Amino acid sequence: MSSHGLPGTDVPADFGQMMQLAELLSEAELFVPPKLRGRMADIIALMVRARGMDVPLAVAFDELYEAKDGDVGKTARLQRALARRAGHRIDFVEHDRYHAIAVITLADGERHEVAYSIQDAIEMGYTDPSHPNAAHWLKQPENMLVARVTTRAVNWFCPEVLLGLGADAMHADDQAVNADTVVQVREERAAQVTEALALLELAGAQPNGAVRGNLIRQLFMECRGAMLLDYGVPDDPAVSVRHRLVAALVEADKLAAAQSAGDVEAADPGGGPKKLDDLRGLLAQQAQASETGVNGDEDAADKEAEQAARAEAPAPGPEGKPKRAPRKRAAAKNPEKKPKGTAAGADAPVPKKSRQTTQRPAKTSQDDTSSQVTPSGRPAARPSARPDGDRLPCGCLVDSVITAGVHSKDCADAPRGDVA
Repeated sequence: MSSHGLPGTDVPADFGQMMQLAELLSEAELFVPPKLRGRMADIIALMVRARGMDVPLAVAFDELYEAKDGDVGKTARLQRALARRAGHRIDFVEHDRYHAIAVITLADGERHEVAYSIQDAIEMGYTDPSHPNAAHWLKQPENMLVARVTTRAVNWFCPEVLLGLGADAMHADDQAVNADTVVQVREERAAQVTEALALLELAGAQPNGAVRGNLIRQLFMECRGAMLLDYGVPDDPAVSVRHRLVAALVEADKLAAAQSAGDVEAADPGGGPKKLDDLRGLLAQQAQASETGVNGDEDAADKEAEQAARAEAPAPGPEGKPKRAPRKRAAAKNPEKKPKGTAAGADAPVPKKSRQTTQRPAKTSQDDTSSQVTPSGRPAARPSARPDGDRLPCGCLVDSVITAGVHSKDCADAPRGDVA
């Protein structure tokens, strides 16, 4: 018996002990199904079945039941537990009231995807009012769909677990749900559903009804083979790919009938797509055009930025070198700094003060009185610059002495020969 998952059976191997246990259980009133009370032979048959499946007797009481055809039924819960105990793993990718999708990964790593939809249940008659489980299908369809997808996966890919085979393959992680598998399958299926809907849109754009219907039928068969019909569409998960395809196919058949009857002008079927590969070619062209448009916008933006940078750069000089940008005045860098010679708080510059220079009198000639001496040997006094009519200390007129160099005859300072 393993510490992980469903344990092995506890039914005794000795037939005598089995008889004694069955006799006691047939007299029990609690924890024994009403149909088995007082029925020792049926309890022994149940023990044999539980031992063959290697499950505990209490589990057999709860999970095995009599099917309407007389066979022994096994609940989906028991089948899922048996599969996990054998090393297989069942992960649910999607499930709602319309469909359920599961991925079963076998012990050897082989992986399979299984789906079950409400349409399958209707076709099997499970929702018919006369069916014993019809009430469960009406009240809890999601649980019923999960149960049916489980039994389908086990019966298809690991039926040996229902026969008691492979129960010894115990795994420590048999109860763990592989989240990576779920995420991977969801991403793969989401991409496939997106492509299928894109192809459906291209097919629905065909003007000829017969061509449109043929393309949609091809797409339906391809989605059926890829098990995409029961997946929900991204914009409305309650609507499956199957519903979207069927609705488009009905519209295409109506258009084809109207065009055939002449009620609607028939479009020329020639030149358009005829196969899904043609639609995929159109889809690839659209994707390439969209990518080219994005790259074109980026290139245009780069060119505009380059042109703007060239416009701001200085023009090249005569030798091809860029001219040095002219220096700006200091006043432009620091507007608060006043030019030299500008008074603080004044707008106009103050004119510079002119230097006051003293003009020196021109040198006189040798006949000037400044170089003359008196008879006593004293130098003659230098005449000062006085107006005409003034006299020198000797009493002579300034004009006479300066202009003619002649003193009066009464002047004692006059040299000889210089008296007028």
